[in-house]
Amino acid sequence: MRVVAIGAHPDDVELTCGGLVAKLGSMGHDVRLSDLTSGELGSSGNEKTRALESAKAASILGVSSRECCGLPDGGLDHSNVQQVKTVVELIRRHRPSLVLGPYRHSRHPDHVEASEMIRRGVFLAGLRRFDASGRPHGLVSILYYMGDVHFVPSFIVDVGKFFKKKMKAVRVYRSQFERNRPDSYPTRLNRAGFMDLIEARAKYLGGLIGAEYGEGFLYEGSLRVDDPTLLVGGR
Repeated sequence: MRVVAIGAHPDDVELTCGGLVAKLGSMGHDVRLSDLTSGELGSSGNEKTRALESAKAASILGVSSRECCGLPDGGLDHSNVQQVKTVVELIRRHRPSLVLGPYRHSRHPDHVEASEMIRRGVFLAGLRRFDASGRPHGLVSILYYMGDVHFVPSFIVDVGKFFKKKMKAVRVYRSQFERNRPDSYPTRLNRAGFMDLIEARAKYLGGLIGAEYGEGFLYEGSLRVDDPTLLVGGR
């Protein structure tokens, strides 16, 4: 299966679903990352530094490719036809079966806008009369990952074997998570204990399914299950 994980900024995917990304890649799936913006408005670091960090993080997670769509940081807008068109063309270019995207509720407006842009883009990518480059590509499922707002997940993925790799990829973003650098500015991301919060959530979600670490996802719709004993037999 081809999977595209989309974040509003570099490091979004690593923080939220880096464990699943690494796990899917290890299972032989073709996993690709797309950052809608380069994170140029970030209070710490700069665009060039974040690009280098994102490339290194992608290598750690073992994905097949990573790209930046070049949309404006702080200016994502789901009502902007050209921005939505960018997502449509992304979907048509990569032709995934599954897209990972941010949950619609977040303190960061870019995450809110990105969520709706992805929902619209996935739908419009399948319409042959929508004016965008690439052949129409439909039948794409979306899984929403958990950002700074908790939700009751449709399911939780055991990422215990991949949590160290996820955190290694996260820590590559030194410009964002280290406060003692010359180009750093105090933010919630580089305050003491932030990494502990990431681990605490993963432990909590993992504990709900009897695993060491977990990541939760929301699917809007009904999931087909042919054999329900496979869901509960291992608990």
